[in-house]
Amino acid sequence: MPAMAVDASRPRILFLDAYDSFANNITALLATLLGADVHVLPIDAQLTEDAFYAELACYDAVVCGPGPGSPDCPADIGLMKYVWAAGNSDSEKNNLTPALGICLGFQSLVAAHGGRIRRLRSGGLHGMVRPVETNPKVGDIFAGVAAPFRATLYHSLGADIGQDDIDEEKWAAARWQAPQVSPYLVPLAWVEEQTEAAGVERLLMGVRHQVNPFWGLQYHPESVCTEAASHAVLANWFRAALQWNAEHGRVRTEPTIPLPDHIEVPDLVEALQAGQIEGSEPEQIILDSASAALRPDNLDGTPDDEIANDEAVRGRYSIIALDVGSALKIEYRTGDRFATVLLSHEEAQAPTIPLQGTQTIWQLLAEFHEQRRLSLSASDVDRTGRPFLGGFMGYISYEQGLGDIGVPLPDVGVDGGGRGHGRPDVCFAWVTRSIVVDHVLGVVHVQHLEEEQVRSFNGVIGTKNANCLDGKTHVSWVDNVVAQLQKSSQWQKAKPKLATKATKSPQVISTQLPDVQAYKDKVRVCQEHIAAGDSYELCLTDETRITVASSPVTSSAWNYYRTLRKKNPSPFASYLRLGSATLVSSSPERFLCFSPDAASETTLCSMRPMKGTVRRSEEVATLAQAEAVLHVPKEEAENLMIVDLVRHDLHGVCGPGHVTVPRLLQVEPYGHVFQMVTVVEGELASSGAGYTGLDVLAASLPPGSMTGAPKKRSCALLQALERQPASPRSTSGQRIAPGERSLYSGVVGYLCVTGRGDWSVTIRSMFRWDDETTMSDDKVVRQDVWHIGAGGAVTILSTPEGECDEMFVKLSGPLSIFDI
Repeated sequence: MPAMAVDASRPRILFLDAYDSFANNITALLATLLGADVHVLPIDAQLTEDAFYAELACYDAVVCGPGPGSPDCPADIGLMKYVWAAGNSDSEKNNLTPALGICLGFQSLVAAHGGRIRRLRSGGLHGMVRPVETNPKVGDIFAGVAAPFRATLYHSLGADIGQDDIDEEKWAAARWQAPQVSPYLVPLAWVEEQTEAAGVERLLMGVRHQVNPFWGLQYHPESVCTEAASHAVLANWFRAALQWNAEHGRVRTEPTIPLPDHIEVPDLVEALQAGQIEGSEPEQIILDSASAALRPDNLDGTPDDEIANDEAVRGRYSIIALDVGSALKIEYRTGDRFATVLLSHEEAQAPTIPLQGTQTIWQLLAEFHEQRRLSLSASDVDRTGRPFLGGFMGYISYEQGLGDIGVPLPDVGVDGGGRGHGRPDVCFAWVTRSIVVDHVLGVVHVQHLEEEQVRSFNGVIGTKNANCLDGKTHVSWVDNVVAQLQKSSQWQKAKPKLATKATKSPQVISTQLPDVQAYKDKVRVCQEHIAAGDSYELCLTDETRITVASSPVTSSAWNYYRTLRKKNPSPFASYLRLGSATLVSSSPERFLCFSPDAASETTLCSMRPMKGTVRRSEEVATLAQAEAVLHVPKEEAENLMIVDLVRHDLHGVCGPGHVTVPRLLQVEPYGHVFQMVTVVEGELASSGAGYTGLDVLAASLPPGSMTGAPKKRSCALLQALERQPASPRSTSGQRIAPGERSLYSGVVGYLCVTGRGDWSVTIRSMFRWDDETTMSDDKVVRQDVWHIGAGGAVTILSTPEGECDEMFVKLSGPLSIFDI
């Protein structure tokens, strides 16, 4: 069964109550039989048509209930009319929701599609139990229910679809055919009532719409005298409703709540972590558009709306993964012939999945993803108002990219045992619970990606129930999260904005900064390689290591993140505590985003190589001033070479004629710097070689803006240049391989179940590994080693002094956390 993007652990059904005295019996039956959360809305609720459709979108299906009155009286059916009107060909709306009408709801369905409602000749059948006949050849929602079955009737009015005009000899066959007066309605069930005055009266008991997901029952399925075996009709209906949703790409949205002006993304995280042990560092994945809240005049001091409102500059969405600690995770180490699967962070020994034959980690991940793929068109996904519904989130190291292009990793010698560590290069969590913040609309979406079960994967991951929630309550997980947010102290605070918690400056034990002269010498070596024809451009980097002391009861990493996002807000900031790594990033660079479009059978890809940087200053304070500085041959050539490299990467998957450059060498404002950015787009034909966005991602690693060109030769040269003169040891005593960039120059992002993906380059970032964390003898103070990478693209026009200055400009953001 494909994944369904829904917002709670249980199905959600909206029940339209026409003030019937039996409504509670029906909702109780739906809740217990279907395991659903049933929300009741009175038919006269004061909602506009648009507001009602927005509400309806939050549910898997709707039930139009029984009640007094007639469907010919608008006040008696109220909101029901919108349910049936959504499917009318002359309606401007296309808000189809699977629906079941019961009694009055059934009659309103018939009346909305050409039938007539009239009084019963018997005067009424109230509390009468009658045998219901169904069509054994069709079944539909009556499949598997032995007929006739006994059901309770409560009605004085009946549906007239011309049944009285059918001759007796034709009745046996004609009663199951769509009538001329209501050609879209197919009869499913009948009762033949014997009356004294008029003989047999044919009473329609069940119908379905031939095109739209509408069904109706005249009898009361919830009555104590309706045969219990016939409750299967409701189960069949709901199964058909969910199947219709899946086949038509209908995604149930969640109750959207407005985001208070004073609330920022870290506040949401802290509100949901209330009550946890202070200082604990649970696994987290947060992709944060930290610059989204900035006003246009905060960005560059000019009224340039085109730049200021560009979502790639400001960001629009932030994504917070929830319950990451209990999520399924897949880890892979470059060069291994297996992947490791973790079902919880407490597992003593995680199972492994071997790579078969020539299978790559990307093919393994694609297989996992495809089994859970939710097929939606781009317009369907856009309609949800969210870029991410659930799926993979995580990181990919720079070294994984080297392995993908065939650059061997450094060998630390016989005594070092290869790379000297077992850290993953790919670490993905399968996220099913998340929050998406839309900063443009100012709303918060709480959502749950529900699957029937976690499938067996290559015989390693056992089947298990995905709905592991408290069965004692009918309150949905989403409702609990919403309530927790709205009741939190963060939410209740009024303006002005909450001040960041006062934290002590980090206690820096040691700092290993890049050696200025050594870096300049490396720039000269790069230029020698370029002059010799070995490369066109080399993206040289260096690493700073800072060892700090922190108390085990203080989450220093989270405080660093709050500080960095405030000092250097960026559209692709992130905080990850995942797979023995902690990443704090304020990246301004989107690497790759892609989105499949079912209508055109293509996947649209976009890359934004960023090369050319100038620091904000009194001399360079506006966009125009930055353009004057950056639009020079050296900076433009630096960007152009990466653009052509990125075009090469995209052409390798998208094919000839499917790669364009809609924006070339455009200067954009990012926090404390201005950057030159180019947009390269590709169109991937899904009907061709069967490629997906994941193939584009794999083919583009490591990011071209961090390597130089040609990529493979440049990476090999850089690897030799960037090796440290001394090879430090890990706490386990193993020698760590020199020259590894690790998370720096890698990518962070997501691959949604819809096939959408968005990945940023991990620059302006800092990270640490658990295997480098040490504790003092008294277990009171621990020491964390933080790694900060920075660098720039060396070309033949570079100067060692200029490149060194650029490297320190980029280093300054993360370093400011440590007051360095």
